[in-house]
This record gives sequence, structure tokens and C-alpha cells, in this order.
Amino acid sequence: MKLAQIALLSVTVIISAQAGADILKMPDSAYGVTQGTSSVPRGVSQAHVLKHFGEPSRRYRPVGDPAISSWEYSGFRIYFEDGMVLHTVVSVR
Repeated sequence: MKLAQIALLSVTVIISAQAGADILKMPDSAYGVTQGTSSVPRGVSQAHVLKHFGEPSRRYRPVGDPAISSWEYSGFRIYFEDGMVLHTVVSVR
């Protein structure tokens, strides 16, 4: 009886995990900054980003541990960890 309960629980967990999975499809341009802007390499300082792109339209406060903050520009968003670029993501609209 106990083995049957464990098997049923295992199947339920597997089905739940598959049912809740989402697939995010993004166009190729979403993997870097589009033409018209420069790519922002990982590890660049916030000061360098400000000098190159100017003041962002919006700044998002740090969240989590390690703290991740982001700055939003027209058409892309830059994510920072400890004041250094972590990722740049193009806005797809």
C-alpha cells in the first residue's frame, strides 16, 4: 500500500511539473542590443553605461541576494549586479 502511494505521488509531481512549464520564445534580436545602440558587455560599470547611454528612463531598485538592479532605456533594459553589467535584454513589443 505504501509503495502505491509513493508511486502515485511521484506521478502527480511529474505531471504537475510538466503542466506548469512555460516556453518563452524570443526573436533573435532579443539576445543583444539592437542596431542603433551598442552592445553592453558583461562586467562594464554603471558609470560607463551612464556615460555611453545617458540617464535611463527608469531605474529599478536592487532585489534579491545577490542584489540585482536594472535600468530601462528606450528599447532595452540593462541588469546589474554589484554595479556591473550582468545582462542586456532588448524589449520586444
